[in-house]
Amino acid sequence: MTAAALSLCPFDLGPFHVGPDGVLSPCVPGTRLAFHFRWHHRVFHAELRGQLLWIAARIAGLPFGLEQPSVRSRVLAALQAVRAALAPGWRMALPPGARVLLEAEVELDRPATARQLVAEVARFAWQVTPCLELLEECGAIAP
Repeated sequence: MTAAALSLCPFDLGPFHVGPDGVLSPCVPGTRLAFHFRWHHRVFHAELRGQLLWIAARIAGLPFGLEQPSVRSRVLAALQAVRAALAPGWRMALPPGARVLLEAEVELDRPATARQLVAEVARFAWQVTPCLELLEECGAIAP
């Protein structure tokens, strides 16, 4: 099969225009190439920032110490385990509001294609699943 036989009809996918070769560009020049998806009852935000794919979500809430001290200590221990296991390019933070934020950045080949974008988002979801399951088992509050 030739490369010409594998080309696509151009189409729009949310804020993205997908060219015949799968290359992504903004539908409206100058707009953010961003979208969100749900995974394990959490909303993940994704944005194409040049050559980087940025993904972020609030992954857990901390129970207040006075209400459930044993649950809080289990959640904190789980968060330490998650932090120790983070992949390169991933960061975890606790901004005001006691909701743990996970951010990841993945460098994409240039030019970025729809196939790359979908593959990296799926890979991220697959890699983050054990962390989310551990937090849920320990009693972390839904974000």
